[in-house]
Amino acid sequence: LVSLVSTDTLTNKTLTTPVITEIDSGSTITLDATTDIVLDADGGDIFFKDGGTTFGSATNNSGELLIKSGTTTAMTFSGANVTLEGNLTVSGTTTTVNSTTVNLNDHNIVLDSGNSTSAVVNGAGITLEGGSGDDASFTYNTTGPTFELKLGSSHEDLQVDKLTANGGVVVDNITIDGTEIDLSSGDLTVD
Repeated sequence: LVSLVSTDTLTNKTLTTPVITEIDSGSTITLDATTDIVLDADGGDIFFKDGGTTFGSATNNSGELLIKSGTTTAMTFSGANVTLEGNLTVSGTTTTVNSTTVNLNDHNIVLDSGNSTSAVVNGAGITLEGGSGDDASFTYNTTGPTFELKLGSSHEDLQVDKLTANGGVVVDNITIDGTEIDLSSGDLTVD
């Protein structure tokens, strides 16, 4: 039997709903259950500590799970939805987002931010997947250098309301209202 005032070692004993305020161990504590392990704080928080210092906690906030780093809320889980309060760093080689709509609140998207060269990497750009057809891409080609708009491997048309060029325009041919202008002489006169 175990005394209420002394310290005893229990080996292979079953404790039914014991009230334990603290477990101290100089080595690893293993919880091994054949079913679930339930942590029920009964309205309180579940704290994670190292050497007595809190480095995180789990909180029930009206049915939402709040994960805190230190004392700052880092993540809120509400059903299948997750809200991150700080910065998110993904260090893998592929990030897959299976969403129908992606909303970004930023005014600038940086691609190829890990580029360690002194120039834009050849082929950097955006690709729109074409399903079973050709992909559409807007990429940078270091030969020239030029930006290229392609459907598959062929250059694609670009329709704009107005084109303003500073420094000149280089064209292979010009079509105005369905009529191709002959540029074989190398000259173009516009009256």
